[in-house]
Amino acid sequence: MIKDFVFLIRENTQWLYAIIYQNDLFFIDFWSILHFVSGFLISCILISFGTNRILAKLILLLISYELIEISLYFYSLNIFKPEILKDQITDILLGILGGVSFLALSLTSKKIIKENISQLLSAFLITFIWVGFYGYKYNIEYFNTIGLNIWSFTLWFIASTSILIFYDFIDSKVSKKILSITILYLVYLISLFSLEIIGQELLNIHEISKRNATPLIFNLIHGNIYLHIFYLSSPLILLTTNFVISSLINKALTKFEYSLDNPLLIFNDIYSKLKDIISQ
Repeated sequence: MIKDFVFLIRENTQWLYAIIYQNDLFFIDFWSILHFVSGFLISCILISFGTNRILAKLILLLISYELIEISLYFYSLNIFKPEILKDQITDILLGILGGVSFLALSLTSKKIIKENISQLLSAFLITFIWVGFYGYKYNIEYFNTIGLNIWSFTLWFIASTSILIFYDFIDSKVSKKILSITILYLVYLISLFSLEIIGQELLNIHEISKRNATPLIFNLIHGNIYLHIFYLSSPLILLTTNFVISSLINKALTKFEYSLDNPLLIFNDIYSKLKDIISQ
């Protein structure tokens, strides 16, 4: 039972180990992207619950995760592949960078950035996880990349972002939520089948990663049961994810206050003092 569980995790996370970039100091794979996003969200959660010493607790959590990962391998569970030291250091640094990015977002005065960040983050997360775990592969080799299929990721990210933006537009025009969601879903289905017809029938591009692939309907949208479920439910998944992340970010931003615990304030104080000295 445990071996089956470990094998399932290893099989479905293999794509995350694809190397994006490495040199003598840094090692970046797709896990690194998740560490950056995790740092961003952990900082957001810590601020939301009113905790102090944000960066110190973030660093502690990031280091603890790496130690737990090492422990799992040490006890021969092999849930995750062993990492080299510079990979672990890079993951921690990227997690810290993600946390600092949220603190920087908290300080910005541009309202449009704060309003749209939850939509971009939600679209990115759902697209990244879905495309990576499904493992898209096409009959035309040009559209295939190692680890994460960039072609599928780009299309799904654009589509996911458009879904969230379009829903906001409809919701501002229609008073009832159920009607807004219904309109969104109908437009989504029409767009989905239109793109499938263009890609499959006109451009002759086919997704071939699964042997048990079957069409959803009208000989379109070939894939397994997981693909069919995701394609039919993705607008609801995106809306739910965006609602959670948006609520979390908004709560954190309203609670965020300058304090000596925030290292960004230290630089702000230094800047203000230097400005006063120069003005005198």
